[in-house]
Amino acid sequence: MRRTRRTCIFGAWMPPQLEGTTRLCRFYGDLRGGPDSQYARRFEGYAGNVVVPASGACPNNLSPAYRLYNRGVEKGGAPNRRYTSDPSLYADMQSKGWAGEGVVFCVPPVPGNVSRP
Repeated sequence: MRRTRRTCIFGAWMPPQLEGTTRLCRFYGDLRGGPDSQYARRFEGYAGNVVVPASGACPNNLSPAYRLYNRGVEKGGAPNRRYTSDPSLYADMQSKGWAGEGVVFCVPPVPGNVSRP
């Protein structure tokens, strides 16, 4: 069986202080410097601005961005998270053992946004 990788692009705003948005931070994990052999989180920079969902829902004019967790720590591996604005990809990854963490931020829709093999 051939594995394919699907990606899903989502939008964000770039002005640093856009009213009604919050900055989206990027971090990466690394074993060096983590306390008690835990992964250290290193700040990588800002990826843009997003809207925080109210009660787990986005306003009608914005798209939800879902977060998934690979359960790496439980499985003895490296922890990892992925984000998607594609509900079918979100469901597919959950069916493969990823933990769905729900809607974590709201973004402007991207015209023609589709999952790609």
